[in-house]
Amino acid sequence: MTPPPTDARSRILRAGQMLIGQRDGATTMAELLREAGVNRRTFYENFKSKDELVLAMVDAAAATLQAGLEAAVTASRDAPSAVAAYIDHMLGIGWDERRAHDGRAFLSHEVGLTTDAATALERAYARHRAVLRDVIAAGLAAGTLPKADPERDAFAIHAVLVRHLEVRVRLGGQLDFATTRDGLVELFLIGMGAGRALSRLRAATRA
Repeated sequence: MTPPPTDARSRILRAGQMLIGQRDGATTMAELLREAGVNRRTFYENFKSKDELVLAMVDAAAATLQAGLEAAVTASRDAPSAVAAYIDHMLGIGWDERRAHDGRAFLSHEVGLTTDAATALERAYARHRAVLRDVIAAGLAAGTLPKADPERDAFAIHAVLVRHLEVRVRLGGQLDFATTRDGLVELFLIGMGAGRALSRLRAATRA
């Protein structure tokens, strides 16, 4: 079991991640203080408001996801494989219980009502799209994604993944992860002219 954070700011941030967006209705300040094990004065020494805490949560979640996406694409052998790895890693948020917990806070109605949350989310999404855009641009230059438009394709792929995650995280459902992932990989790689890479990627996935 992971030990609790030792500094107050980290404890408050983790309390927000544990509580905010995980149920219907708003999380109260009393609940946050109790979960973090701090008093009101300590909270306001670290965050000006609950809204500021939520924005810090968004930034932390975004940084974690960006690091994971960068690691996934860096470990890939070529651009088609990197696109597939990006889709696999990001979509996996909806099917991994620990990451889905964080996703519920990231995508929740309570977070959406926070002042400046939309701006913070778009800033995070832009960083995540940039990882994919650079991969697609490299594939276009190398000829492995010959029909790609890096900016538009990165935007489209990211938007579809976010929508799938919203549905999965908020509503659950019986969609199979592998079927959903493979369908999206096929759709986008064929669209970017990388149909020949699909058989290799399918074989690697089965292995």
